[in-house]
Amino acid sequence: MNALLAETSATFPHYRIIMIMDSAGWHTTHKLMLPENISILPLPPYSPELNPTEHIWDYIREQKEFNNYTFDSLDAVDEQLGIALCDLQNEKITISNMCNFDWLISATC
Repeated sequence: MNALLAETSATFPHYRIIMIMDSAGWHTTHKLMLPENISILPLPPYSPELNPTEHIWDYIREQKEFNNYTFDSLDAVDEQLGIALCDLQNEKITISNMCNFDWLISATC
């Protein structure tokens, strides 16, 4: 998480960035090093309906790449996830339908 924050900050040094995050352990740890130009806006606890990422994970789990599938290793899971994400990348309308929440659109206008 620290690497993501540092890279985002360095890529957009002249922007004030507000990251919306759930309360995952790596988002709330005291070891988090928050750059000056990034603030965190936490989602309320137990609110997956507010987190677009939850919808993407649900979609991936329901698709052919993971539905009723077992894996022999974590490397196999990682490889299959890469395939699923590459496939999903080409489904821009599906992603938009899953992630364009009214509250999110109004917050960015």
